Amino acid sequence: MNNKKQSISNQLLTYSLFFLLIPVTSYASQEIYEIYTVREKAMGATTVAHTKNSHQFNRNSALLSYKKNFSLAFPKISVGLSTDYIDNQDTLKNLSDATGTATEQMEELKSLVPMDFSLNGAISPGLSITMPNFGVKIYTTSQIEGKLLRKSSPTLYLAGKASTIIQAGISKEFFIKNHMYSFGISPKYTFRNSIYDKTTGNDVAVFTQTEILQHINNINEQDISWYSSNGFGLDLGFATQYEKNNIEGIFGINAKNIISNLSGDKEVNNSDENTTESDPVVVTVGTNAEIKLPILRKVI
Repeated sequence: MNNKKQSISNQLLTYSLFFLLIPVTSYASQEIYEIYTVREKAMGATTVAHTKNSHQFNRNSALLSYKKNFSLAFPKISVGLSTDYIDNQDTLKNLSDATGTATEQMEELKSLVPMDFSLNGAISPGLSITMPNFGVKIYTTSQIEGKLLRKSSPTLYLAGKASTIIQAGISKEFFIKNHMYSFGISPKYTFRNSIYDKTTGNDVAVFTQTEILQHINNINEQDISWYSSNGFGLDLGFATQYEKNNIEGIFGINAKNIISNLSGDKEVNNSDENTTESDPVVVTVGTNAEIKLPILRKVI
């Protein structure tokens, strides 16, 4: 046995980094999770009108109509860690060292309550090919979220989902009164791994104070259970350019998960149960505008 024993929180970090290195995506409580660049965050994450990176067509496939030529993109990795986890590193390290008495460990654990922490990341794109009116990509995102609650008897609640998504995008232009409008359709297939509780079947794993301390002290290591599911989905997009006075821009709308159906099997109390789920429909409206100011000339 190693003298340094990992706490459950550190084990989650190991699990999350592991899943970043293989084609999976993870997020909790059916939240739609995206990785954005600094420019995209400044836009309020309304990337449904952002034509600068065609390889993110999964945010609006209609923008493939503005793609001029063939291009190939290779993996781009992004990682994020919650500040709550970072702020409590000293206490977490003391717990993981397992050098204190049982009473000291219990007090350190209670001092963390309440605590929310998350680890997320993405490989987007993993691999992407785009050309005018068409694109195909494989990408991943990951997020594991946990809550440590109940000061009197700390309890850890852990949720996370991990998926690989293979997605295609097709766009088509049409004209009304000589003005171009673009419509996009984007089918996708998702492979997903989800954390769950083998006793209840719920998509949240629960660890009691006793189980946490037993894991820290390597008395009874706690396992994280996962089940697999997969299925088809469909996104729809719309985009059009506009120009008024000194403003030129693109207006976009994207509807994610118009169709979403995943199914799989999970083991609950030593028996297999079929499970189905659908990702929530998310509609995003945005615009990307460029303001052309008049040139000021010096008068001599």
